[in-house]
Amino acid sequence: MEMILIFLSLIIQQVFTQYDYTQNGDPAEFSNYMNSANDLYNELFTKRIYHKNLSPVYGKIPANGTRSPVKAMNVDLVLYYFRLLTLDAESQILSASVEIIMSWRDPRLAWNNTIFGEIDRIFLTSDIIWTPDNQIGNSKSMTSVHPDGLAPLTVYSNGTVVYPLIWYAEVGCNINVNRFPFDQQQLYLSILSFAYKTDLMTMTGKTKLDKNRLMGNGEWNIVDIDTASFVNDDADVVSVDDSAIMGFFLGTFIRLTGK
Repeated sequence: MEMILIFLSLIIQQVFTQYDYTQNGDPAEFSNYMNSANDLYNELFTKRIYHKNLSPVYGKIPANGTRSPVKAMNVDLVLYYFRLLTLDAESQILSASVEIIMSWRDPRLAWNNTIFGEIDRIFLTSDIIWTPDNQIGNSKSMTSVHPDGLAPLTVYSNGTVVYPLIWYAEVGCNINVNRFPFDQQQLYLSILSFAYKTDLMTMTGKTKLDKNRLMGNGEWNIVDIDTASFVNDDADVVSVDDSAIMGFFLGTFIRLTGK
């Protein structure tokens, strides 16, 4: 009898949590989608008791050095937009507007889309899920476009999270002006995590820049920005005090003569 009552309670709850959006003039397809999305949200964040402050990084590494059946989390970084604002030799500071698209997989956020109206992705804000601490490492100051944690992100049914990060950053760099005004600078933009060792997290990086997403400032022309070193299966591990992983984007800047 108790099991029957629980079953009936679940059915009643399901019925009363559905809302008919067609009564507002919206199509039935939208109404079905929103109810399926609401069911999915409840599944991920209520039924599964998701805690955003609990990291999904697997910390149970075998002590004997054998390979774990659970892979280290990989954080992929795509440099999508770079606009140089200033490159100041006196202060040794580069300031720029930067967009990096960061993605990773959180198994706790995966679902079977056939159960939830064939929904293969949902759109959330970054304040409700765990996010990696990967960020620009050699920055003097960094301001996010979404400082309140309400940045939009996309979660896919396999648990992959895609998170665009937009920053205004002032980055310390080594600028050599011995050949002024015909100098060319090669400067690093480092990305690092201080929270996880290299056996717990890896990083991969690439650029996706074209002339519309790679901009100089009138004094400097950006020849290219490419990946220099990232932690992955094919590259050497870069660590800081055995507690941080680091990757680099390398930019080449040529001063426009007569400026």
